[in-house]
Amino acid sequence: MTAHSKRVQVFKVLFETEFHEIPDMERQCELFFDTVGVSDELEEVRREIYRLEKQRGTKGVRALLDDCYDREKELIEKDKESQDETLQRVSSIMELLPEIDRVLSEKTDGWDLDRMGKVELTILRLATYEILYDDSIDTAVSINEAVEIAKEYGAEESYSFVNGVLAKIAG
Repeated sequence: MTAHSKRVQVFKVLFETEFHEIPDMERQCELFFDTVGVSDELEEVRREIYRLEKQRGTKGVRALLDDCYDREKELIEKDKESQDETLQRVSSIMELLPEIDRVLSEKTDGWDLDRMGKVELTILRLATYEILYDDSIDTAVSINEAVEIAKEYGAEESYSFVNGVLAKIAG
C-alpha cells in the first residue's frame, strides 16, 4: 500500500469519527475495514490460487499453489499491519484533537470549526497533525497530500481553502 493510500485510509477512518461516539469507533473501524476489502495484490493472488486449484492434478501445480498460499498469508499479515497503523494514527490524532482544533481555530479567522465542511475539517486535522507532530513527514509533502485528498473528496474549491490554511500553519 502506498503512503498516499495509507493517508487516504486514515482520512476515511478519521472522517467516521465525526459521525460516531468514541465508544462506537472500534466497531465502526471493523466495519470500515470489512468494506474496504483486501488489497488488489491479495485479490490477484487469490484469483491465481483459484485458477491453479482447477489444475490441481497438473505437474508442478502443487509447488505454484504452495507459493501462492505463502504469498496470500504474507499479504493478509501486511493488510492487518496496515489496519493497525491506520488505527494507531487515528488514535494519535484523536488524543491531540483539542490542540489540533485550537491551532485550526487560530489559523481559520472567521471560520467556526463546527460550521466547516466535515471533509475539509478532517483533511485539515490530519495534515495539521502531520505538520506539528510527525517529524517523519516533510511539511510540503503533508500539504501536497492534503490538497490532493481535498481535490478527490472535497467540494470544488476545497483544495485552495485547505492549502491556504495549511500554509498559515506551516508558515
